[in-house]
Amino acid sequence: MEASWTRPARLQTCTPESSASRKVAGTTSRLRTSRLANHRHRSPFMASSASCSSAARRARTSSALPPSPPAAAAAIVVYLRDTRHAYETLRMRTFGRCCLLGCMQEARSQMSATHSPNPPATTKFTWEDLSKLNRPHNAHVAVRGKVYDVSSFIEKHPGGVDQLLLGAGRDVTILFESYHNFNVSKVLEKYYVGELISNELPVYREPNEFSRTVRDRVHRYFKEHNIDPKMCYGMFLRCLVLLLMTNTLWALTICCYQMWVWLSVFCACGWGVCSSLLIMSASHDTSHFAVTHKPWVWKLLGAINDCTTGMSMYVWTHQHVVGHHVHTNVDQVDPDVFTTHEPPDVRRIHKSQKLLSRYYYQHIYLVFLYCFVGMKKRIQDFIAVYQLKNLSIRMNPLTHSQMTIFIVGKFVYITCHLLLPSLYMPLPLVVTFVLLGDFIAWYWLVIITQLTHVSADVIWPEPDKNNYIDMDWYIHTINPL
Repeated sequence: MEASWTRPARLQTCTPESSASRKVAGTTSRLRTSRLANHRHRSPFMASSASCSSAARRARTSSALPPSPPAAAAAIVVYLRDTRHAYETLRMRTFGRCCLLGCMQEARSQMSATHSPNPPATTKFTWEDLSKLNRPHNAHVAVRGKVYDVSSFIEKHPGGVDQLLLGAGRDVTILFESYHNFNVSKVLEKYYVGELISNELPVYREPNEFSRTVRDRVHRYFKEHNIDPKMCYGMFLRCLVLLLMTNTLWALTICCYQMWVWLSVFCACGWGVCSSLLIMSASHDTSHFAVTHKPWVWKLLGAINDCTTGMSMYVWTHQHVVGHHVHTNVDQVDPDVFTTHEPPDVRRIHKSQKLLSRYYYQHIYLVFLYCFVGMKKRIQDFIAVYQLKNLSIRMNPLTHSQMTIFIVGKFVYITCHLLLPSLYMPLPLVVTFVLLGDFIAWYWLVIITQLTHVSADVIWPEPDKNNYIDMDWYIHTINPL
């Protein structure tokens, strides 16, 4: 006989009072459910707790009644689902609290490190490390032992990009202080990245009060008299006249050959004299960035120098500005008076050189050897660009524009002074005229420079084992005796 399930009789009938009670209970239940739904919308954790309470209540109510199999299974599924949801919510809330606590702890540690009395260790740079940071994207310079990353300042530099790259990867203390006001050093503070712990070349002590006073008086004099030392119209006129005379005399040397050969000789001598004056004035001032305040003017005059004299302004600037003016008369460092000890140099100008018998006659044979200095420098340009080193001075890689000027300058000089003239006169005669003018130009140039530097009475600074010179650079420059 099949078993059947029937609801108990006491539940099948209800009095009016029990019906009203059910209606009130239903309304209360709906209100409670609505409140729980609102809480569930505001807080997942409270919603899950409400779900668990509701499930437990339904379980207790169902336990008082004889459950039907389908209803019991549904109640169990709902209870398990709500329990799982509550567990997942509690776990995510606990995980969120842990992450929040971790972030707060990390932020607290960073703040304590920032305000710690012991700052983080300073980056140390050797001069070898610094020498590798010489390109536009990583340009670093050192001033008074402090290293600065100026790669983001290159385009903003008032003195031009090429001028800042000239000092990239090296100690530029003397260059920086001699071309800028002392107060400008404050601008570098925000680019500070570390300390320089070794020196490639000798360094001088900091300028004293005398040096600062002299510089301030010079600047004040120019300002009070409304003089701009870089904007001298007489200087512009002199450069233009010398440039025109140099090229005109060389053209006359070629054109007058068939008319009167001695006139060509005279013009070649005049061409040499004007070339030396052009180098001593326009080329020299351009290398010091002293002709106007415009970097493009300096580059244009430098390119004209390359084409007219055949010597690279880029190499000359490294030798004369970076080398000679910073390390004046420092033995084995100053490239303008550089000599070698082994093998013995062709001349002896310093007591550290071994005294050989031939040096007793150097006042005779050096007069003739000085005439070949121009040819030596033009050949030395190629070696310096290839090795990126000019005697004792390390050179930075050339930019595209600098390499273009270098190649074009050499090509124009060779074309105008050898190839084109050989179409009008024999090549040996062309070479003779070139050497004649070049000998005259460089004889006077070398005599002037050597008389002002090579003397037994001038000071030859000697650095110690740490490459430090205990001397004020400004005093050494203006008072060499």
